[in-house]
Amino acid sequence: MQAVRTAQIEERLNGLVNLLQASGELPPSHSPLATLSDAAAREQSSMNQDTPSASGSTPSYQPYAHTWTIPETYNCQAIPSCICRPMPGHAPPPPDSDDVLLGLYRTQMQPVYPFVIIPPHMSAAELRASKPFLMSAIRMVTSFRSLRSMSAQLSRLMGHISDHVLIRSAKSLELLQGILVITGWYQYHCMMHAQLNNLLALAGSLIGDIGLNCPPGVREQARLMVAKPPEPSGRTNEERRALLGVWFMTCNVSISFNRIDPMKYTAYIQDCLKVLEKDEEYESDITLLHLVKVQRLMVRIFELTSKDRGEEDMPGIPTAPMSAYVAALQNEIDTLHANLPPSLQNDSIFMTYLGTARLRLYEPPAVDLTLVRSLAESMTTGQRGQTTPLDKLYQSSAALRNWFDTWLSVPATSYFRLPLCNMSQLVYAITMLGRWAQLATPRTMYEGGTPMPSGSEGSPYGSAARIASNELSESQALTRPINCDQQSPCRDRDLIQAVSALQSQLQSQPGLTINIPEILSTMCSRCEQVNLIFQQTSPEEEKTDNNIWTFSALKIRITRVKLERWAELVAAAAENTSRLPKAEATPRWRGSYPQTPAPGVSMGQGPAGLVSSGLAQDQTQIQNFFDSTSWTADLLDGVDPTIWFDGYLDWGSMMMNSTGNAMGPVEVPQIQIRN
Repeated sequence: MQAVRTAQIEERLNGLVNLLQASGELPPSHSPLATLSDAAAREQSSMNQDTPSASGSTPSYQPYAHTWTIPETYNCQAIPSCICRPMPGHAPPPPDSDDVLLGLYRTQMQPVYPFVIIPPHMSAAELRASKPFLMSAIRMVTSFRSLRSMSAQLSRLMGHISDHVLIRSAKSLELLQGILVITGWYQYHCMMHAQLNNLLALAGSLIGDIGLNCPPGVREQARLMVAKPPEPSGRTNEERRALLGVWFMTCNVSISFNRIDPMKYTAYIQDCLKVLEKDEEYESDITLLHLVKVQRLMVRIFELTSKDRGEEDMPGIPTAPMSAYVAALQNEIDTLHANLPPSLQNDSIFMTYLGTARLRLYEPPAVDLTLVRSLAESMTTGQRGQTTPLDKLYQSSAALRNWFDTWLSVPATSYFRLPLCNMSQLVYAITMLGRWAQLATPRTMYEGGTPMPSGSEGSPYGSAARIASNELSESQALTRPINCDQQSPCRDRDLIQAVSALQSQLQSQPGLTINIPEILSTMCSRCEQVNLIFQQTSPEEEKTDNNIWTFSALKIRITRVKLERWAELVAAAAENTSRLPKAEATPRWRGSYPQTPAPGVSMGQGPAGLVSSGLAQDQTQIQNFFDSTSWTADLLDGVDPTIWFDGYLDWGSMMMNSTGNAMGPVEVPQIQIRN
């Protein structure tokens, strides 16, 4: 009888043990989870072997034990003509040792993106041993001297993320921090096509799974249903920075490209800010604090001015006019600026954030036919106490000039370390500059204006770079149909005439003038200067590869040509409606490029009365860059800098949002650009 009772007790104990094991409160002696842990340990050991040895104190670079490659399947579904589709095959190793790259991250990149802090006492070997994935992410973003190496490293990192997060269900602060570092400088891999949105969504998911989005504590259902729920440890500042970093990046990408929803700003996020401000653990936490404040302000401005926001007005409840909200937000910008520490007030990179907030508050109006006519008809009219359309134009003009003055004060040598957030702001500012140019910049501004930098054999459009980097993809050379009558140009003549009438009124307002040619020329020169630095410091085998800087310079050149063509169309509309005799009419546009011929080049008259000068030379350079792609006037139609980092000639979606179909769709062959 005693034996039977003992057996029953043992059976109950076994059942209880099994239940505890199933609930995770009692680790099993041997389970598949242990096998996975062993496999993870082996992979971590392998990952450590992939990194340069830190056992020696020599700063010289130690070669890797294996070769780096870019797989055939890497981003194979992305647009072939984009920088996110590098040519598969062998890739060089990281350009420097881990100690050098970690030092570069800590001194150059961490201050402008203070969401993942590496303690100053931690060496690369210690970080590699404790957080190998984070060290690999830092190694990748600091390898910008070798873009092919960056692509190969990112391919391996994405494989690690998919295996550990999606297959093994791993959840850790290290993974979250690594993803934050990867997305922080994702402009080197394309902001539009690759994995940016997926990585940010995954980071938001990890925030919830780890429990960083709320104060630490045992949830109510766990207290009720778990026998002995473990008490969570307190929140660390490292975790708080990760939460704030995910919020910051998600909101920045959301309002910049309008493809994902922003992360909600909660009371707990506000509490995390207060703790970091109180602790003052690192000097960079002050920068983080103000970055989050400015980003939150930009989100609120975006929600106020967005056309997609829902109408929440309730009948019978009065609401404040838009001008009241604008004044309140402007007061917040001024207060935030006044409370900045001197170090940030003198930091041009940080001040671009405040400039972007101001530009979003006073962004130029869209070039819409109804709106342009309304502006022309009611330029100085308005209700008492409210701003007039002319006042708003002056505010937009001042905000644009302020933004580019601040941006152009950033040294070109600092462009390498700028995070994606700053680059997305550049995309937005270029978009607004193009909108303003179409609305208020007459042809006379381009005549005799600052010319674009002249090309040379060493330029990014030289034949050597083109032959080495560009190939036409005959199998994928598709054309897009033209959606209008082939006999007539695809132009919204009414819009062009309306803009012409508006510009004739704005000629009496010199305070609205923005030197568009000078800004674009300086921006192009900066990009080509950065490319020259890149060429001087890159490995020999990568000196002919296209990169983000040659790409940006080319985009600016094409933007300049398109804007000048638009100015010509508007000027032609004004001339056609003018009652002056032809003899008294304004001479036709000759472009802002130098009107002196190059040695051995004839200044012949081109088609349609255009002089074959610098403008034609610039078109020829772009033509040479695209090899056998025909360079026709159709390619000048439309401007949309929001696809700044899209494919080199992905002009099918190039119609400017601010003009609708005013400049018409075009027929464009797709080109495959290989890096």
